[in-house]
Amino acid sequence: MLKRREITASAFARQVQMSQPTISRVMSGSRPPPVKDDDRWCEVLGLTGQEAERFKDAMHIAAASPRVRRVLDRMEAQLRARRSR
Repeated sequence: MLKRREITASAFARQVQMSQPTISRVMSGSRPPPVKDDDRWCEVLGLTGQEAERFKDAMHIAAASPRVRRVLDRMEAQLRARRSR
């Protein structure tokens, strides 16, 4: 997402008022994103409308507990199986 927006992780970190190492951990998946800041992240990335909503959904899913993610994965697999019938 940052490459597409032509913004460095350091510049993004400054704009969302987080440290660059924290942003790197979020981007690598080793730390969940701070969902309380989802509006600010969308603003900095220039996301609006449906694109912003999809991004926020992805942030919330990434921040969910492993159990919730497993439930969502199962539901997604069930939907894919129904669609392929």
